[in-house]
Amino acid sequence: MDKAILWIFLLGLLVLMAFLCVKIQKDRNKKRAVIDKYDPIYHAMLKHTDGLPIVQGAETNTFYCEDKFVFVRDNKEVSVAMDKVLSVDWVTGKNLSSQQVTGAAAGALVFGGISGAVLGSLIATTYYLVITYKSNNEVKHIVMDCYLSGSFGSKVQKHFKENNYREEEKIEL
Repeated sequence: MDKAILWIFLLGLLVLMAFLCVKIQKDRNKKRAVIDKYDPIYHAMLKHTDGLPIVQGAETNTFYCEDKFVFVRDNKEVSVAMDKVLSVDWVTGKNLSSQQVTGAAAGALVFGGISGAVLGSLIATTYYLVITYKSNNEVKHIVMDCYLSGSFGSKVQKHFKENNYREEEKIEL
C-alpha cells in the first residue's frame, strides 16, 4: 500500500511539473510575441513615474524602437514618434531635482508637470529615463523609473544621441 501511495505522489508531481513547464513556455512565447510585434532596439520593464496616461507606479513594458518609443500596460499602448523626441536623458533622482538635465529637460521644466508627491519620491538614488518631446508646440516629458532595468536607460540615451541628430535650437531671452 505504501508503494502505491508513493507512486501516485510521484506521478502527481510529474504531472504538476509538466503542467508548469507548459505554462512557462506559453508565457515565454506570449512575451516573445509582444517583443516581436514592436521589433525594439531595446526593451525593459520600467515603472511609470510621470507623463503617460497610465497609473503612476505601474510597471510598463517600454520599447525603444527605431522610429518611436512604445509604452504598454495591460491592453493600453502609448507611443511617441521619434521625430517628436527632443532628448533622452538617464539621470539619478538627485540630479533630476538639483541640476539641469542634459538636453531640454531642465529641472524646472520637468517639475512643472509633476506633482509634489512624485517630486518627493524622485530624490531617491534610483535612475530615471527622461524623454523630452514636443506635442502641439508644447514641450512635454515622460519620466520612467529604471530601478529594475539595469543599464536600459544608459543604452537608450547613448543610442539616441548617436542616431538622432537634432538641429541646435537657439533661444534668446
